Amino acid sequence: MRKALIVQNVRAASPGAPDAVTTLGFLPHVVSSCEGARAALRSAPPDLVLLEASAGSEDDLGALIREVRAANPDASCVVLGPLSGGGACADASGPLADAVLGASLRADELEVVLARRARRRGDSRRDPSDPVEAPFAALSVAMHRVVTALKSVGPRDTTVLLCGESGTGKEVAARFLHDSHPRRRGGPMISVHCGASPESLLESELYGHVKGAFTGADRDRVGKFEQAHGGTIFLDEISTMKPEGQLRLLRVLQERQVTRLGASEARPVDVRVVVASNQDLKALVAEGRFRLDLYYRVSTFPVVLPPLKDRKCDIPLLVDCFARRYAGRFGLASPKRFSTEALAALNAHDWPGNVRELESAVEYAHVLSDGCDLVLREDLPPEIAGAAVPPAGPAPGIMLTEEGLSLRTAVSNLERELILQSLRLAGGNKARAAELLDLKRTTFLEKLNRLEEEDLLPPVQADWSSPRAPDGGAA
Repeated sequence: MRKALIVQNVRAASPGAPDAVTTLGFLPHVVSSCEGARAALRSAPPDLVLLEASAGSEDDLGALIREVRAANPDASCVVLGPLSGGGACADASGPLADAVLGASLRADELEVVLARRARRRGDSRRDPSDPVEAPFAALSVAMHRVVTALKSVGPRDTTVLLCGESGTGKEVAARFLHDSHPRRRGGPMISVHCGASPESLLESELYGHVKGAFTGADRDRVGKFEQAHGGTIFLDEISTMKPEGQLRLLRVLQERQVTRLGASEARPVDVRVVVASNQDLKALVAEGRFRLDLYYRVSTFPVVLPPLKDRKCDIPLLVDCFARRYAGRFGLASPKRFSTEALAALNAHDWPGNVRELESAVEYAHVLSDGCDLVLREDLPPEIAGAAVPPAGPAPGIMLTEEGLSLRTAVSNLERELILQSLRLAGGNKARAAELLDLKRTTFLEKLNRLEEEDLLPPVQADWSSPRAPDGGAA
């Protein structure tokens, strides 16, 4: 479990700090002085340090942060409460602390700071179990369950069976599992589509062959299992394998060694196996089309990825993920925004192609709306743009189903949408946008800054000048 060191002045202790770090999965250890913190630091370097501004002078806090960084360069350091100098324990190179937050610490505030620091460290050092990529952006309870299951099994060598319709993200889930394994993520991940090759060629692809093993085998070939040694092999659409191929795969999974076609020597392989199917393997077993013993071998840990039609409340988040992706690919200054009408049309579609179809629709909209920052309904593919859209509910893109959803995330998503709408209606004038939402300017700016820090809002070119009337006079 990750460790958090909290340095508190007993007379001015932040009551929410231990609760906040516990909520985020840290084990808190509270000390009352910088000297106590140094003793704890020598015992076990923490992953997170919270320092109350009143626990020492700014120089003392700065020195302690340097010692923390020396012991654990990846540790996050946050100051609670205002500093007398107004900075973040800065030196010549800039601020030492990652952030200065209010004394009444909230878990969501701290979560944002930790996410920003992880992003600055770079993707290669980001927690691989962090479900930030589509199709794992989720409000729905169903996808939260999937992510929880993947995070639980990811660091283990347990064989995983990924079930779900085509386009639900099974290969992305397999990559997620590979990257979550502390030992195997440094090795190769090899993907094989079992239905893409004839059975005779599939065995050669999986297990390799020696020269002369069959007509046309003019050189030795290393199979996919050997290529994946030390890493992960992903067998997609395993249900398409013929009975003979299923038997040979069963032996490889049991013995953890392969014999190339035409060879007599077995070669050991150290691989983590992930398989996927868009068909019900239990039903295929009942029909005699899939071996029962192989089913039990590959279904040690089954995970079912829900179709997009059953998680429509996730569509706005998925659209945001894809919009950022295509902003990078198309060289855009910031991700495109989707209008309320466009989101309603996306929500009304049945999505037979699931998340893969949604990504294609987002790319189509980017091409058709070239030169515009806002994607309109008419920019979507015709089969989506022309569909009947039901009357708008209380929140665009948010629908409560029997699966339930995360209320906290849904409210945050609605707040973001309303802030975007207010800025659009105000022509980018933040003062007017704050008036439209009946917010103080300072409150509006705080919310806007938080969204921009989380990369949930494109930078807005606007000022805090007083809104003007349409004729240009003072409002």
